[in-house]
Amino acid sequence: MLYINNLKEEKSILLLKNEAILAAVDEELIKVLDNIEDIKTDATKKRRIRIDLSIEPAASRDSFELSADIGSQLAPKNALQISLDLSKTAEGDYTIQEEMDEAPGQADIFGGEIEGPDIAFVPRQIGGPRPGDQA
Repeated sequence: MLYINNLKEEKSILLLKNEAILAAVDEELIKVLDNIEDIKTDATKKRRIRIDLSIEPAASRDSFELSADIGSQLAPKNALQISLDLSKTAEGDYTIQEEMDEAPGQADIFGGEIEGPDIAFVPRQIGGPRPGDQA
């Protein structure tokens, strides 16, 4: 039986080729941990690391080829939902801003002040002047 603590001591097959198999497992583990940390994924969805070792013996039975396929199954990314307010200027251009739960200028829990949302400007005529541009 293979025990992780005995890999180096027992000269495991997983350590051959400069520990390439274990390095590949570590790479997939980083992908899984990054996926867990990503707020666009389901926090509780299971992730998997797959280790597939294929052994193809020679006809003489005195050697074999080992193929290691290491991969991971990650939680899919969810679509990011953003609520936006749409308004129109007197000139017919559009302004878009993110909806906020707090009012701009309201004190936050750290003693600071809540800033207003960024405002995107979409001119009625693409390439036209932006608010504040000199005519």
